[in-house]
Amino acid sequence: MKALNAVFASLLVVVAACATASPAVSAAAAPDTNDPVARMHALFASAWERDLRENPLLATYQGDSRYNDRWPDVSQQAIDATHRGDVATLAELRKIERAALPAAEQLNYDLFAREYEQRLRTWQFKPWLYAINHQGGIQTLHETAEQLPFNTLRDYEDWLARLTALGAYVDQNIRLLEVAAKEGRTQPKVIMQRVPAQIAAQIVERADDSPFFGPFKRMPETLPAADRERLSAAARAAISTTVIPAYRRLQKHFNERYLPATRQSVGISDTPQGAEFYRERIAYHTTLGTLTADEIHDIGLAEVARIRAEMQGIMQKVGYRGTFPQFIEWLRTDPQFFYKDGRELFAYESLIDTFMREHPDLAPPAAAHPL
Repeated sequence: MKALNAVFASLLVVVAACATASPAVSAAAAPDTNDPVARMHALFASAWERDLRENPLLATYQGDSRYNDRWPDVSQQAIDATHRGDVATLAELRKIERAALPAAEQLNYDLFAREYEQRLRTWQFKPWLYAINHQGGIQTLHETAEQLPFNTLRDYEDWLARLTALGAYVDQNIRLLEVAAKEGRTQPKVIMQRVPAQIAAQIVERADDSPFFGPFKRMPETLPAADRERLSAAARAAISTTVIPAYRRLQKHFNERYLPATRQSVGISDTPQGAEFYRERIAYHTTLGTLTADEIHDIGLAEVARIRAEMQGIMQKVGYRGTFPQFIEWLRTDPQFFYKDGRELFAYESLIDTFMREHPDLAPPAAAHPL
């Protein structure tokens, strides 16, 4: 399941830079209050640290193991606190004079501002109520283990702690489903009909058959035998007494209350504030805030027509006499369009490298790549 703040988050270059920095260094470095760049980067680091702290799953997906023993807090109180933190973060950014920054840092400023402005705009649409869907959510939490290393005692102790805490996390998500159904902010029924089977897969007779027990089936021999036995027994107990009962509660609520309340239509515009939410999503994902959905669709149709016309021109140029679908199939299957071995592929890459060296004007300038 994706962490709450990551549902609509963009991959900012500033965030990526903070993610690779040592947490200890980020926390210890005191910014020069007279240096706007230092102040801004300190804000980047503190904001990123807050995201990781408030969203342990996000930290896990980033390879940060500090919070691998817990789930996110998705209570309304915690959601409200996250929002207040986002408001405060953007306010701190606005205290930094953008004009005083170098060009590349102004780009970082703009990207960071865009991320937090988007969070604040999206807040009114309650995106956390749409967190579950047919591709993942609370019903597929066992997949978190696929992102984790299981080499040390700490790795297994952390996973065991998450199993023990799973009941409370599931109950918080059940509460979100309850609110979503009450307010009509649900997913389409056509896709949510696939979820009951996913929930049912978590309800097993034997703890050893639970997807959550998978890591304990492949414990490394480097761990002491006594610890392997202890951890496996504790995992079986947690799965039997916490995980499976939690998914039974989720199954009952989802099948009896949430699924019947899901909408028959597929468009988000049929939900409260749905049309506004859709326009906000368009602006975020396309950066074309002034265009409507129909206008963007028309651009797509025009581009398809343009590209197809150019392809048909190539068909005529090479003297191909078949139909357009046959031409596409020919391009996809004829051996002449495939490399026979790795040497041919490397030779092509070498050709590209040579071309770029001979035409440096086609390469983007270094200043276009901040941080």
